[in-house]
Amino acid sequence: MIPDDLQDQAALYALGALNAGETAAFEAAMSGNVELHAMVREMREASAGLARSVPAQQPPAELKQRVLRAIALEKQAGPSGRPTATSFNWLPWAIAALFLVFCGMLALDRARLQRELADARAPIRCRRPRSSRSPPLLAIIPTPKQP
Repeated sequence: MIPDDLQDQAALYALGALNAGETAAFEAAMSGNVELHAMVREMREASAGLARSVPAQQPPAELKQRVLRAIALEKQAGPSGRPTATSFNWLPWAIAALFLVFCGMLALDRARLQRELADARAPIRCRRPRSSRSPPLLAIIPTPKQP
């Protein structure tokens, strides 16, 4: 008994509808399975017989002219109004430009904040810590006499 997925692949293989990777994998599976090999042979014979059983039909004579006329009209109309893959090529560049502007604004704001912080710290820096050489403030101010 052949599993359903291998039967499906056998039908596609017989019709030549598998891609190269799938074909190689199926042929490897088929090489060790005599029953699967016989099924593929039968499916090929059936598909060939089916193709021969249908009478060949000629397309209408005006079909070629209609197709060529439609192609010519499309070429004359130029590009359609539908968006194509190339219509939005500018979008990543616009995002990058906006990101660059935003980074510039952040850099300017950071510089402004650093200046404000430096200005706020300036009065603190001007104060000198008392050194051990200078007399204490209380020693300079005379103490009031008590009566």
